[in-house]
Amino acid sequence: MAIPNKYLHQSGRHKGNLKQDLLQCEGEFVNRDPHPIVKGVFYKGYCNTKKKQNWGTIDHFPELDPPAPPKGIPEKLLKNGKLNQKLLQIEGNFQMGDKHPVYKRIVFHGIGSDSGTQRWQTKDQHERNLDYGSKYQASWREKNPEESKRRQKASYEKMWSDPTWASKERKKEERKGQIVLQRKKKLKVLTEKNTARKISTE
Repeated sequence: MAIPNKYLHQSGRHKGNLKQDLLQCEGEFVNRDPHPIVKGVFYKGYCNTKKKQNWGTIDHFPELDPPAPPKGIPEKLLKNGKLNQKLLQIEGNFQMGDKHPVYKRIVFHGIGSDSGTQRWQTKDQHERNLDYGSKYQASWREKNPEESKRRQKASYEKMWSDPTWASKERKKEERKGQIVLQRKKKLKVLTEKNTARKISTE
């Protein structure tokens, strides 16, 4: 499906790529959710460093194998070989990866952007998603070393421009420095004691 030109970079090094700023919108989304306005665009995730949603076209996602019935899940929780989300709804606030309060092999995935209901997945599915995400990032950095360095530098500079974040990081560095200094002092004292013992026994 063709993406309207106004959502695509028309020139420069990002030519043909999506204009992420124009795709930002309100709502809670999980991986592969369709964009509520722009057809043919799907949710990839949230970038914590840039503080914005990340969207992509279908070719940014791997092909999915036909779903197999989840292993170790009671049949009463399945519908057409998939988790019956209606039966898994439960009160509480959860973070991605949190175990279901009743079914320990099921973990929280997110909130559906359309339904507003909880989305759950098996522990195996969650681990595969995490594994794919890390492999995808590593592969992308290997294929785009210069762009990866540029983004890393830009992200680093942006984070340090945030006074709250920078203050916390400086305090962490100070604590690390103090720990290292204390260890050096202890090592010096031990060395002096051992040297004194050696001299006294000679």
